[in-house]
Amino acid sequence: MIRRIDPGFQRRMLCLILMMLLQNLAGNLRMSSSYAIVLPDLIFEPQYQPYSKDVLLGHFEPSEHPDFERIRGYNAHPTMYLQRQAKLALDSLIAAAAAEGINLNVISATRNFATQQRIWENKIRAKSNGSFQALTKNRQLQIVQNILNYSAMPGTSRHHWGTDVDFCSVELAFWRGNTGSKVFRWLQDNAAEYGFALVYTQNRSGGYNYEPWHWSYLPLAERFLEDYRNTVSYEDLAGFNGAELAEELEIFPRYVQNVFDPMFAMLCTP
Repeated sequence: MIRRIDPGFQRRMLCLILMMLLQNLAGNLRMSSSYAIVLPDLIFEPQYQPYSKDVLLGHFEPSEHPDFERIRGYNAHPTMYLQRQAKLALDSLIAAAAAEGINLNVISATRNFATQQRIWENKIRAKSNGSFQALTKNRQLQIVQNILNYSAMPGTSRHHWGTDVDFCSVELAFWRGNTGSKVFRWLQDNAAEYGFALVYTQNRSGGYNYEPWHWSYLPLAERFLEDYRNTVSYEDLAGFNGAELAEELEIFPRYVQNVFDPMFAMLCTP
């Protein structure tokens, strides 16, 4: 029986095709005259099981999950994990960069709920002098919005999914310098060939600030985002300071879903 095409699948395929076309226009794909891109048949909806809510929210231990694999050789910390498919693509990306003298050390990969919760609570504590719950709601909102410039609430981070990495430094000064600019240009020119794209680009309305260090493996991340939209609700965000403000701050549309425009993702400048 012929079924309707899943809209999320359509978006993923169009995004990947567009990235390939952009790379081709930029001269990054060198194809012989006999080479042809064969697009998959889109008549039938692909059959796959949605990701579990626990994985979408980060309620798991990456070292114990069968789909995750430890990264080695370019990790800034001793135990870092990614989804196996994303890790294999990243291995190839790192090797290609190294061959051209580009050092792409990974400073952050998968972060589960507990890790994101520690990061979040440390920032809440520092900005509220340890008295967040005693503050007025308006002051709580100000603190949370300030943290959200660069940090996600627990349960809402793309790093939960094992598809996203941070390269080299989370300081904008690095990316504006000579070394960072060189690294960014290389990623801009080559990352799409391996399935990676800049996530938090410039010129978006609201959401997280521009992050030139944060790159996402789209073949998996687009599926995760679609499943997140269909599965997770505000009632699932709990167990940390500020969770009760998530709906008022429109965390899902303004932050989780407010990511790059595929048409311009690879054309951003630091």
